[in-house]
Amino acid sequence: MNVKSTTVMLICLLLSSLTVPAMGWGGGGCSGTRPTPCHKCEGSVWVNQCNSSECEACNDNTGECYFTYDPVCEYCDEGERALKETSDCSVNLDCEEADIGECYGCIDCECVCNELTDISSDKESAAVMCEEIEFTVTAEPDSGAWEDCVAWSAPGGDPSSDYGFATLAISWDSSGTKTVTATLNFNGCSSNQQKEVNIVCPTGETTQFDSWWGTRAGFMSQLTPTSRDFSCLTVRERDGTGSLDGCWFEDSIYEKYESLAGPIFTWPVEAGNWWGPDWLSWGTLRIDYYRNNPPPPKAPAAPCCTHIAQIMDVVEEGCGDYTPSRMLTLWINTTTIAASRNGASASKPWP
Repeated sequence: MNVKSTTVMLICLLLSSLTVPAMGWGGGGCSGTRPTPCHKCEGSVWVNQCNSSECEACNDNTGECYFTYDPVCEYCDEGERALKETSDCSVNLDCEEADIGECYGCIDCECVCNELTDISSDKESAAVMCEEIEFTVTAEPDSGAWEDCVAWSAPGGDPSSDYGFATLAISWDSSGTKTVTATLNFNGCSSNQQKEVNIVCPTGETTQFDSWWGTRAGFMSQLTPTSRDFSCLTVRERDGTGSLDGCWFEDSIYEKYESLAGPIFTWPVEAGNWWGPDWLSWGTLRIDYYRNNPPPPKAPAAPCCTHIAQIMDVVEEGCGDYTPSRMLTLWINTTTIAASRNGASASKPWP
């Protein structure tokens, strides 16, 4: 909005601290009609509320007084008329140092609307909960204090809304496409910019053997995609479907080993998206038992293996499972034991 045209009448609010009942403007105890729109009846006397010959009109409800100003040489400065620096003005004022009104810009000492022209972000994708995306808006003509009038909206984000900044960092606790809107709306100046970003959960993991601890094989896993930082999350295991214990036989002293042992384990995700170790083991007594049973004339159960179905998910709400049901495999061989998880395997002599 450029107010350079002298035909445009700009209205400026003359600051008034008075709060006036509506009935005071209608006459009350005063005789005759109101002399000008800016007079109020106080007692039995009409009183000029603006004390200005330039007063054009008054608001009957609030008592605010309005007057017009010359768009060539004047602008509104906190409710007062002030001179601009132009060749047509008899008095010069440094326009760049003048307060031309919050959120307005100044071009050749003319009041203009700043308009948002772009919104950018420091990344196009972020990990759910763990990463923030920083958004920045720019404006033209980029003059005045327009940043103070920027309103942000980010449904589901943290924060979901804010005000008064050109830059804002936001995170989300659920995955999907998210839309961020920045709006500049002030006294007839209105513009906005939007940007979509993608918030992601872990989509899988890779696994590698780490170490042996007695009969236990330890495996470390790394969440993917590795381009995102999931180090604020916690993962856990739960039973899948399709487990099968190939070492068990009828009359075995042990139950089938076809479910995850003990309480359901959880692991914090560490730097680099690594978590673990996940320990896989038969236990020494079962190893000895299946190497020597069932007794003759049947052959011992070993060599044999069991397949235990495992599903991995994220503990925090907003993501859920990141692997399908898949098998952990443990072998008992004649002189060795072995284990595998998600394509990684290890074996060792035992005992």
